Amino acid sequence: MIVRQAHFVGSIHAGAEEEFYRFVRTRLMPLWRRFPGLARLEVAFPRSADEGAAPIALSLSMYFPDTAALEQTLSSAIRLESRGVTQDLLTRFDGHIEHHIFAVED
Repeated sequence: MIVRQAHFVGSIHAGAEEEFYRFVRTRLMPLWRRFPGLARLEVAFPRSADEGAAPIALSLSMYFPDTAALEQTLSSAIRLESRGVTQDLLTRFDGHIEHHIFAVED
């Protein structure tokens, strides 16, 4: 299993938190669920962190059965569409997105 994680490192604009999370739930999650080859989607909204930890406004994990399935998603039209929608989300956010790919062992 392969997991691609995205961490939105930074902060949501003050007062826009609920709008940010609603946007993720209603606009982005439906697109992400349509990614070809996707086995599981996990979207995590922060509750707390260790003192001194980098602020993470959103953590996203997408699980794929193998690298070929991940590559299928990365080159798909639906991913390109979701990237455009994500740009709209980022107007409510100060920071950057980090992507990491891991091999998952059970």
